[in-house]
Amino acid sequence: MLFDEPEGIAIAAGFSKGVSGMRPVDLAWLGDHRSRHTGADGGGWWYKAKSGIADIGLCASRRSQVIPIEDFRSHLPMWKMPPRAHASLVLTVEPAAGEDGPTWAAWLATQEHAQWFPHEVFDPSADLLAPLDDGWPRRLLADKKVLVIGLGSIGSAACQALASYGIRHFTLVDPGRLLARNFARHRALRTEHGRLKVRAVADLLTQRDGLVEVMPLSLDADQNADLLRALVRDADIVLVCSDGTRSRRVSAHLAFRAGKPVVLACVQGAGAYGEVLRLIPGRTGCLVCNRDALKHALEPEPLGFDLDYDLPGETGHPMTAVTGDLGLVADLAAKATVATLLQALGDRSQKLAGEMCLIALRPQPDFPEPFNTLTEAGQVLWTATAAAREECPTCGTLNRS
Repeated sequence: MLFDEPEGIAIAAGFSKGVSGMRPVDLAWLGDHRSRHTGADGGGWWYKAKSGIADIGLCASRRSQVIPIEDFRSHLPMWKMPPRAHASLVLTVEPAAGEDGPTWAAWLATQEHAQWFPHEVFDPSADLLAPLDDGWPRRLLADKKVLVIGLGSIGSAACQALASYGIRHFTLVDPGRLLARNFARHRALRTEHGRLKVRAVADLLTQRDGLVEVMPLSLDADQNADLLRALVRDADIVLVCSDGTRSRRVSAHLAFRAGKPVVLACVQGAGAYGEVLRLIPGRTGCLVCNRDALKHALEPEPLGFDLDYDLPGETGHPMTAVTGDLGLVADLAAKATVATLLQALGDRSQKLAGEMCLIALRPQPDFPEPFNTLTEAGQVLWTATAAAREECPTCGTLNRS
């Protein structure tokens, strides 16, 4: 047994039949458990028990009672208190009844009584999200592939949210590494310093849920557009959380040309507002069409391909909002992504109130429309998006190959 005194946890780390040496349990899982550094003194024992002992112990525990040691012993003919022990940890297993599995119980036995205490048989290979199935259509999302471009502060948080909804197949694209300044906002721990963001987030997802599959790719969406094109075609939806204006334009363009819905998430006005934009080929205009409709309301987003606001040597305007605000944007971006997938499958409960969502994080009174309609922190505005322009090379009727 491993005993963690501060937490009051005891973990079965090995077993023996009494005539052979101790055999370890699943060490791969145990190696990641928080009690892995505590001592193992072999003070716990397990026994086959007569049916009913677990129910007796549970009923006694609910009444804050204990079981006299003789009653406890009557269900465990083979049990003996270890020599010179004042107390002993005991695990009991009752034979399976029908199709039910064996019934386990945990006890602290003394010379006078036995006390039942909470326990759980944990299967590290079990489906982590199975408890959600009664109220959420998770099975509809099980085979959906999400391409996430930009694994910074918003992207890392959005991936965690997507996984919590039941997305199990991710392709992650980002060329960057985790630097010291990133940890104020990024979901990765500081022990990941220097790692590629895509690999750090991939581990973040798979270590929590072993059924998640992730393809981490250190690619630049702008410079590696030829490689990105195939990834977009293979995805069911694209989520763009990158800072750079070039990468956002290229990603959205490729998504439209492949006929795939795309969700773009960012902050505007140095963290004053969050924005989630859902664009669907054939139904909405593309990113450039929507920016053209806003005119100069958004300086960081150029109105055409001839302008570039990225600074020399940089990838674009950094996500400058505080971490909690970025998490709000990420959560709404994940919701819009999942809702788009489910709505396409006929789930009427996942219809969004609009295609463009603005979130007041630190609203500024001098911002132009439509931002000036958000005057209080936490306000959310859903609006329609702009229509496609005929002259647009991405979604218009002209310049199409």
